Amino acid sequence: MNIRHACQTFAVSETCFGYQAKASDENARIVDWLVRLTTTYRDWGFGLCFLYLRNVKGFGWSHKRVCRIYRELELNLRIKPKKRLVREKPDPLAVPESINQVWSMDFMHDQLADGRSFRLFNVLDDFNREGLAIEVDLSLPSARVIRSLEQVIEWRGKGTLVLNSAGAVLQLLSLSKAANMLTYGTEKERQMAVAGLAGSGMGLVAASLEIGESVYSELERIRNVNGGGSRARYLKLAAGRISAVAVLIDVGLAAIASYKSLETKDNDAAIAYVIQGFIFLGAAAAVWMGASATFAGGASVATAGALSISWTGWGLILVGLGMLVGYIALLLQDTPTEEWASKSIWGNANQKYKWNSSQREQEELNKLLLGIKVEFEFSTSWIKTLGASAAAADTLPILGGEQERIWTQSAEVRLWLPQGLRPLLHYALTLALTDRKNVSATVYSYIDGVGKVEAQLPGMDMPRLDESQNDLVLITMEVDGTRFQSGQVEVTLNEADADRQVLVQQILQG
Repeated sequence: MNIRHACQTFAVSETCFGYQAKASDENARIVDWLVRLTTTYRDWGFGLCFLYLRNVKGFGWSHKRVCRIYRELELNLRIKPKKRLVREKPDPLAVPESINQVWSMDFMHDQLADGRSFRLFNVLDDFNREGLAIEVDLSLPSARVIRSLEQVIEWRGKGTLVLNSAGAVLQLLSLSKAANMLTYGTEKERQMAVAGLAGSGMGLVAASLEIGESVYSELERIRNVNGGGSRARYLKLAAGRISAVAVLIDVGLAAIASYKSLETKDNDAAIAYVIQGFIFLGAAAAVWMGASATFAGGASVATAGALSISWTGWGLILVGLGMLVGYIALLLQDTPTEEWASKSIWGNANQKYKWNSSQREQEELNKLLLGIKVEFEFSTSWIKTLGASAAAADTLPILGGEQERIWTQSAEVRLWLPQGLRPLLHYALTLALTDRKNVSATVYSYIDGVGKVEAQLPGMDMPRLDESQNDLVLITMEVDGTRFQSGQVEVTLNEADADRQVLVQQILQG
């Protein structure tokens, strides 16, 4: 039977039978954009791709149409299996013979429903598999880890010297991380890093005193030395009081977090941080009293007057309660999208923190969607300034010669721009300085990954460009504070295609 007879038998038009669908040119354009985006951003799913095409590029394609093409291209994110290390000859595990002989500690992590990661620090006794401590938070710095180990030692018994030494190593790692954040972190991270340096330094000192106390206790035990004036007891007292001061630093961090939350009208998180600060304040007082009671005659007999619990015990309870409240505060804290909404025209943030224009709102939304951040700081470099002032006080000025710089100011520009996004954008950054006569001059530019010195003015050092960190461009320049009073940075980001649509255009004063 031929096609004509078959179509007549089933009442089907021959034109309909021979019709072949012709794909629209727009479908090919959607395919091209989806392939480009998923190739550049390998962790982007359909939602981010569609939001980018709709809000950033301005295409009016239907959500169902883009989703259908996305599925036909099979661009769904693939779950990669974890690679596991294969040990040819595993080391035999030592079996402890009694409790409090071998402890094991490990870190675990998971994600919340909103995508934020949280970590757990676990300490187990290998003999009976008893859980000695479990710490849960979105961030577990080394100070928190050392504090947890010290709390276990207080009620479980003194561990080996290796555990205390491990605490000192963790504090050194915390100091290194805080120093790195001071250079490459955001403004909030740098503020937290300053307090983290102080807390980690005190924790390192406390850990060192604990090591000294362990050594002197062992020597006094060998020599059968007993008495209230032993060096070990004084070291124990000093370590306890320094630990109390370290807890007070957590009080300051809670106060800063509460103030920052109030600026954006995040009242529930601010209240939680205030409660956490008062709890940590009580914990610091309990730790201080516990150290004094231990020095006077033992923490086991010096109770706090309630429920027959020692001062150290109350300190442990309050610290744990403060960590729980801090975890709740982090859950209540606004996400970046909610923070942007609070600063919009219809938001409830303070008037001085709002964007106050639809253009600025759109630019900030573009930065939020693309993962772009810009920060500029023009401040005094106190270390060099104080060092130069001390050196100038000890030497006589040279008549007729060039005077040494006694006031150094630092201009720092930080631009977070994803590596995969840079080929798709045209970006330009210019740095200008204003002298004491209110005369401004452009001194440095950074355009499409290339830095250039536009002008070399008297009293200005050569700018330093640092691109060692992923997605971060750091430009640092030191100037004479007696010649220059302020700086200004202008950032412009356009599309790399022929349209050159402006995505971000912002001027930062310092």
